[in-house]
Amino acid sequence: MRIADGNGQAAAAIVVEVQLATDARKQLSWPVYVTALRAQLGCPVMLLVVALSDDVATWARQAIDLGHPGFRLAPLVLASSSVPRVTDSALARRLPELAVLSVMSRPDKTVAQAAIEALALLEEDWDGCILMRSGACCHKRSGERWRNRCRSVNTH
Repeated sequence: MRIADGNGQAAAAIVVEVQLATDARKQLSWPVYVTALRAQLGCPVMLLVVALSDDVATWARQAIDLGHPGFRLAPLVLASSSVPRVTDSALARRLPELAVLSVMSRPDKTVAQAAIEALALLEEDWDGCILMRSGACCHKRSGERWRNRCRSVNTH
C-alpha cells in the first residue's frame, strides 16, 4: 500500500502480508519485500503482518536479524483477536477496510453481510479488496463469495 503526500509523491508504503500459518521462509522474503519496495519508491516502508491466529501472531512478531549490526526487521503484527467484530452496516460503510479485516478474522454470516453491503457502495476505483483478491481469506466458502463480490465491485 502506497501512501502519497499532498503532491502525489510516495511518503511511505506498507507491505501487507496475510499470514495463515507459520512459515520459516518468511524470515528470508519479508526483508526483501521491504527493502525492494523502499528502493523502488524511495520512501520509508513498513511490514504489516495480518495474522489469523494468535499463535501465528506471536511467531510473526519475532524480529529478523539480517546480520549487519543494527539491521533488524521487527514486523508490525495485527492479530485477528484484536480486530473488532463489525456487524453494523453503518460502521462498515464508514470503515470498509476494518470491515474486510473483521470478516477475515471472524468469517460468520453477520460480519460478512455488513462488509458486503459496505463494499457494494464503494467507488469502482477503491482498492480495498486487495486482501480478498489475494485469496487469503481464512474460510473457504466465504472466501470464494468475497472474491466474487470484490470482482463485481471492482468491475462495475
